[in-house]
Amino acid sequence: MEKTVKVYVLPPDIPSWAISRVMDALVKYAPPQVEFVPDMNKAQLIVLNVIGRRDMMMRATNRAIKRGQKYAVIQYVLKSTQKPDANEWLPLWVDAVVVWSYLDLKEAVKQDGASLTPWQFYHQPLGVDTEVFHMAKRPRRKNIILTAGSSMWVESIREIATAAKRVGKPMIHLGDMQPLGDHVKHYKDVDDAKLVELYNSCEFVSGLRRIEGFELCCAEGIICGARPVMFEKSHYTHWFKGLAEFIPEGPRSEVIDNLEALFRRGTRPVLANEREWATFLFNWKSIIEGFWSRCL
Repeated sequence: MEKTVKVYVLPPDIPSWAISRVMDALVKYAPPQVEFVPDMNKAQLIVLNVIGRRDMMMRATNRAIKRGQKYAVIQYVLKSTQKPDANEWLPLWVDAVVVWSYLDLKEAVKQDGASLTPWQFYHQPLGVDTEVFHMAKRPRRKNIILTAGSSMWVESIREIATAAKRVGKPMIHLGDMQPLGDHVKHYKDVDDAKLVELYNSCEFVSGLRRIEGFELCCAEGIICGARPVMFEKSHYTHWFKGLAEFIPEGPRSEVIDNLEALFRRGTRPVLANEREWATFLFNWKSIIEGFWSRCL
């Protein structure tokens, strides 16, 4: 019988539906020897969700090391943090049992001229629950695109809405009500069944986040047959090459013009083999099992 390992998962300091997906998957696909505990002080292993505050994370890990605890890191951002230089983060990563990110942190270390001190890196995307997300038998894609989020600039929501209005197509926005126009239908706090329905009603799904990210809605969306639209950046092309439409991350007017041209052309239907590849690539079970095997 394998020895039980007590694990505490530190929630992010800012609520995030994508990170809540990660935390749910960590529990769902945890091996039998993992016992989740509600008290950090009673844990043998702490899992950190890192979304920016290096100083806060370093304090947490220093306390953990003093208590004789191990820790693992899930790193969601780097260049958009207060400390965008990999040199600043390397002390956190070096002492971790594993660092999981969809960002190529090893490449960031090289580009920033940081020390090549060995550390355990797990380069994997976020995943999708394929028991939930699927393409309808006869989807009616009456909406041009689905957007999600709250930042008009960072997530290019206003540019998308402008391009959709130019081509006279309705679109869907998930999140707080925004002054985007009468052609935009707003939804908030939908359950997964409704989200599947919304993905299946759209030609495209937006992953147009500036700076860096992964855009989990694009992984869910393509399995539902909605083609992702993303900026042509390595952290997106690495995972979505061959699956998404890519445009340059340029000025607002340029983004709008490129989106208008794309919307007028219309989407390439997502083929069965593309959905099969996405289902394999973004498989929560294999991703999480790989993470836990490295932790334990």
